[in-house]
Order: sequence, then C-alpha cells, then structure tokens
Amino acid sequence: MKLRHEVLKIDVEAALQVLNFAIFHKELTDMEDREQRATEK
Repeated sequence: MKLRHEVLKIDVEAALQVLNFAIFHKELTDMEDREQRATEK
C-alpha cells in the first residue's frame, strides 16, 4: 500500500476536531474531579 504524501485539508480538519474534543473532554473531567474533591472536604 502506497501512502499519499499530500495531506488533505479535510483530514487536517478531522484531526483537529478529534484533538479539540479530547482537550475539551479532559478539561471537563478535570473540572469534575476538582468539584468532587471540593465537595468531599
């Protein structure tokens, strides 16, 4: 299988969407963890 050398714009956009979702999800999880610890005190 020969890999394409050019990266399509749509591929980049899809990768950025996945990355943005991962960052958003991590921040949301961290925020929930902080809230959980704050309510335990």
